[in-house]
Amino acid sequence: MDERDFLLKKQANWNQLLQIVNRCRASRGVHKLSREELEMLGPLYRRAASDLAYARAHAISEPLIIYLNNLVGRAHALLYQTESAGWRGMIEFIRWGFPALVRRRIGYVLVAFGITILSAIFAAAMTQHDPRNLDFFVGGAPRQWLRHWETGRVTHRISNAQGEAMSFFIMTNNIYISIMAFLGGITGALFTVYMLYQNGAMLGAYVLEISKVHQNLTFWPAILPHGIIELTSIFIAGGAGLLLGQAILAPGEYRRRDAIAIAGRDAVQMVLGVIPLLVIAGTIEGFLSHSTLSAPVRLTFAALTAVALYGYLFRSPDIKEASHRKNRS
Repeated sequence: MDERDFLLKKQANWNQLLQIVNRCRASRGVHKLSREELEMLGPLYRRAASDLAYARAHAISEPLIIYLNNLVGRAHALLYQTESAGWRGMIEFIRWGFPALVRRRIGYVLVAFGITILSAIFAAAMTQHDPRNLDFFVGGAPRQWLRHWETGRVTHRISNAQGEAMSFFIMTNNIYISIMAFLGGITGALFTVYMLYQNGAMLGAYVLEISKVHQNLTFWPAILPHGIIELTSIFIAGGAGLLLGQAILAPGEYRRRDAIAIAGRDAVQMVLGVIPLLVIAGTIEGFLSHSTLSAPVRLTFAALTAVALYGYLFRSPDIKEASHRKNRS
């Protein structure tokens, strides 16, 4: 496009970013920005940075390049000063930034969820059709635990030793899956899809076999208290991998490297936000999931965990504005 078309297409975003930057300068911080402005600051900055790179590459006039360079520099200083504010910035990210990011990228998370569920249904159907297909979906340590349930030696709950073994495997397995699902984005998300498929297929085949031997009242109270958080973490990490993969395969209006930089930043933050969730899940698993508490108690705890987790991720952003108003009053 020529310079005139470039200006017509992009100037509205630049003006919007300039207004936000000027408001922050006048108030010496971002605390007076509205919820919409806070959510727009990062994307507008990244678009302006991409526009600056385009202007330099296509020999756009020097005054425009100087203007964009100044705008991007001011926005960069504001954004990164805000995000790197030590422990306070980290706490703010966990409280508000991570949930907002998950909501903004929820489409990718839902696709990761869908791949997992479809894989579970496929594996369950294949195993139901021919029990020998179980070997394709479940192996190693999970297969050993499955044999233990199938023999009928477990009537109420697994032993402490078995619980510890399962706890260690599930914790390390889900951390591994989360990281690999994210890193799989560099393959155009092909490996991300494979990891989600593999995890979902194992879950589907396992659940089917547990149902066959009528051990649901043993299995679910030992899995759900921590499993809701762990599976949600995998979906988010998988969504991060899908986001990165899309930037590689379909960068849209940006150059590929700019699209990767934009998507990569969000993807990394999504995975960083998952880490505290996995720590919480591991703690629950080690102290409650395989404890001697009754099945109803553990299932009730699992339900409360789901309410707390999804209330945290999908609460109204207006709560943040109310909190800021209360702190300023």
